[in-house]
Amino acid sequence: MRLLLLTLFAASTAFAQSNSVSVSIFQPQFNGGSAVIEGERVGVDLKARTGFGAGLTHRTGSWSFSVDARQLHAPASADFSPRANAGTLDLTPIAALVHYHRGPVFIGAGIADVMTGDLHSADLDAMGIHDVSVGDDVTYVIDGGFTLPLRGPVSVSIDGRYMPVSVDAKSSGRKATLKFDALTAGATLHWNF
Repeated sequence: MRLLLLTLFAASTAFAQSNSVSVSIFQPQFNGGSAVIEGERVGVDLKARTGFGAGLTHRTGSWSFSVDARQLHAPASADFSPRANAGTLDLTPIAALVHYHRGPVFIGAGIADVMTGDLHSADLDAMGIHDVSVGDDVTYVIDGGFTLPLRGPVSVSIDGRYMPVSVDAKSSGRKATLKFDALTAGATLHWNF
């Protein structure tokens, strides 16, 4: 009987389960921005603004499964002649991730549904482009970082995340493909229960 209880205790410790809710603050960086408009490539510059997010994580042993949503705003400009302010691109990636934990360090991967907002600016209006309807994307996500306990059920993670994005855009009958890489670095506060 003792052996059975000891085995059950060891198994429950080895496969301990926990849940956490989280809030994130992060700084994005956008690289390789370009748009292909009717076969012509145009450089697109996306500026970084601080982003925020929230998520839910279930952890079992060395593995965790997370779902989170993040909100990013990226003021955009395009290399037309002359250079044009394209408005602000709103991005809301909703990601499902699997992480492997080794001590405080974790690495992970998953998929994200990246929802976007439309682009509009006075510069685009002056060029006769007007509103640009931007589509959504489903892409992969790679991330990693480390977690530090703070006090009681509260911990903080410092992490980085990479996500390539390719979306279709259209305006006034013209079609384009907008591509860029999003890299974020930030901190996530977890409350474990």
